[in-house]
Order: sequence, then structure tokens, then C-alpha cells
Amino acid sequence: MAAATEGYSQKTFSFPPNRPPASRSTAPPPPAALPANVPIKHVIFIVKENRTFDHYFGKYPGADGTTVGKLLDGTTVPLRPAPDVISASITHGYWSGLFSIDGGRMDGFNTILGGEQLQGYTQFDRA
Repeated sequence: MAAATEGYSQKTFSFPPNRPPASRSTAPPPPAALPANVPIKHVIFIVKENRTFDHYFGKYPGADGTTVGKLLDGTTVPLRPAPDVISASITHGYWSGLFSIDGGRMDGFNTILGGEQLQGYTQFDRA
């Protein structure tokens, strides 16, 4: 993909050449049948902007949450608690989304304006 510029940010993005295609994980096994008397009737899941499964549920028992992030160049960085006040936000445009998702690799968030700060988000831990 060629370099592109995201609106007001004037930050140019470009992907490293000759990268392998994004890999896909295998599908999970089908769920086991539930007993007829399960008391739960509805589940409502509310997601706030700029949050992930790992942010909310990464440390729940049985969850497969991550504790590291992967940058576009392949570098792995440890996730750590975010500061209470963040001085900037990520860009919220079309190109920012495409570059962040990076064909399903989910490793381009550090390439967008404000994305350098995203390495500060980790799972929410109430312990």
C-alpha cells in the first residue's frame, strides 16, 4: 500500500515492504449446549471509544488477554497502565482506521497521530 496522509495530522504512513499476509486464527469450537434453566436472559455489552476486549476483560478468569503490544516494525512492547490525563487523542479518520488495523494484523496503531500513547493501555484490574 502506498503512503497516505490523514487529513489535518500531516503525518505520512508507509508500511514496510515485502510483509507476509496477515494470519488468521482458527475458529473456536462450537459452544456446549446450555441447560434449559439458565437464569440469564440478556447480555448487554457496552464498549466505550478507544477501548478493547483486553481493556475490559483481559484479566477475567478464562480470558486470553494480552499483556504486550506489537508495533508495525515487529517490536513487542509491554502494556502498562495509562496515565490519568492523556495530552492527545488518536486521529479518528478513515485512513487512521485502515493503517491501525493493517489488514487484520492489528499492529499499526503506533503509526497514526497520537497512536504512540496507545501502548499505555492494559487490562483493567480491580484487584
